[in-house]
Amino acid sequence: MNKKVWIFATSLLFSIVVFAQTQTAVNLSSTINGANSRGFYRYLPADYNSSTKNYPLIIWVHGAGQIGQGNAADLPKVLEWGTPKIISEGGFPSSFRVGSEDFSFIVISPQFIGWPSGGNIAGILSYVMNNYRVDPERVYLMGISAGGGGVWQYASASVANSNNLAAIIPFCGATDATQVLAGRIAAANLPVWAFHNTNDGTVPVAYSRNWRNLINAYQPTPNPLAKLTEFPVVSNNAVIAHESWSLATLPSYKPEGINIYEWMLRYKKRLANINAQPIANAGQDQGVVLPAAAVLNGSSSSDPDGVIVSYSWTKLSGPSSYSFTDSTLASTSVSNLSQGTYQFQLTVTDNLGGIGNDIIIVNVYPNLPPGAQQRILIDIGSASSGGGVLTNSPNLNGNVWNNMTDARPGVRVANALTTNNQSSGISIEVINRVDGTFSTGSTGTGSGNNSVVVNDYPASATTDHALIHKSATNGLWRMNGLDPSKVYTVKFWGARTNTTASRIAEIKRSDDNLWKSYNATGNTNYNNAVEFNITGKTQMDFNIRTKSGSDFSALNVIDISYGAGLVNTNNIPPVADAGI
Repeated sequence: MNKKVWIFATSLLFSIVVFAQTQTAVNLSSTINGANSRGFYRYLPADYNSSTKNYPLIIWVHGAGQIGQGNAADLPKVLEWGTPKIISEGGFPSSFRVGSEDFSFIVISPQFIGWPSGGNIAGILSYVMNNYRVDPERVYLMGISAGGGGVWQYASASVANSNNLAAIIPFCGATDATQVLAGRIAAANLPVWAFHNTNDGTVPVAYSRNWRNLINAYQPTPNPLAKLTEFPVVSNNAVIAHESWSLATLPSYKPEGINIYEWMLRYKKRLANINAQPIANAGQDQGVVLPAAAVLNGSSSSDPDGVIVSYSWTKLSGPSSYSFTDSTLASTSVSNLSQGTYQFQLTVTDNLGGIGNDIIIVNVYPNLPPGAQQRILIDIGSASSGGGVLTNSPNLNGNVWNNMTDARPGVRVANALTTNNQSSGISIEVINRVDGTFSTGSTGTGSGNNSVVVNDYPASATTDHALIHKSATNGLWRMNGLDPSKVYTVKFWGARTNTTASRIAEIKRSDDNLWKSYNATGNTNYNNAVEFNITGKTQMDFNIRTKSGSDFSALNVIDISYGAGLVNTNNIPPVADAGI
């Protein structure tokens, strides 16, 4: 062969190989069905166009900061982090050796128009499987923050979804676990390797710990067990404290002698289990004040791959006096109660004979006569059992709590009950969300705080909260049903653990210009709160926001005291009017 021709042919071959391994931007004129995406980066193996082989697939799901329209202007945001970034910088190997085999990945990195959901991932998976030669036994999902939450959502939506995958790697996934959701992943024996920074102030590390713990506690025990790697990053910079993926996605990062890509390739799609065990859900622990009956509701129980065919309630411990309306119903009531603590167990059986159990604690308190001074306690956040439902009382005096589980616009507490179970006529209405534009598809609430001890606030009221985000410049909550003849003291209190960053909330009466504040970071002080005195009003609006410099804050409890003759510890200052 002529030397010049040989050099030309070699150069052409080299350019073809390099091009085949280049990450290519794909901009579409229409949205991919179900995916809420109009563009993605595509990385194909070097021999993709010259072979007929099927290849392992990685779907990379970006975070909230990379949301965009999938066009030429927006799509490069996807290259900011993780595997797409490594590929764009030439640091991604063309193949990985596992055992005696070499594997090359197809890597698809879509850009979603909104917060990536499990349904969006289902849409992009369907598109990729129909348009590329993917090995259906080696489909892997990786996602960061909002995208990690989407990965959890897709895999836990059903046992069938988990069975579609060979393994998943969520980084600080912004979706918390429940027993039902984790059970579906566990029932499919889906390999999971999660990553999270221990001091993440954006997405609590408790989310990833909950997923790992609930998956691994499933019976029968899943194989393999879910893994969680925590990085002990400490930083006042919220991004640094949150970012847990840059190191882990490097092919050179091998904490156990293999990198995450080699770990994924160890696993292939599994055969579906014959039967996944049903998940019993007896509801949240509760407190009742005599002579009320307790309502036991197991209707949230579920079966990942079938149906529940029977329910059975039994008493495990407590006073001898009790009577079920019907112990074989999903929802029943138990009356003839005595003062003390009861434990009731719910047993559910599915259509293939699988059994699940859950326990609920019911505290029964004596009735206290209403007095001149009243108190209302409102627990805000997603871990509560439902608006207006009484939570487990915080002390032996039988204090009743109200739950506010949704922070989107609307009346979220109606006719709140006082601590001694009396109707107050007071309601809490959300006018403008206090999480602003942060996650408009969610309820605006969160959970995952470490347990903290706060005077008479119970642990359940400190674990969950309304999320206050810096985008909430016009956050507004309204208190209706006030009696103008009474004096009200209204306290707003919040705590945010798992972070060292500043989490300062600012609140003011809308008829005033004075903003009051508290720092929610690690707040275990009952008096580190914002407090207002109100009289002569039937309604009061409160503006709520984060202080400049804080990305997030939290609102966990609204504590209201009122009554004719109520003595206030904070003197209401006189109003001077010097005239015009």
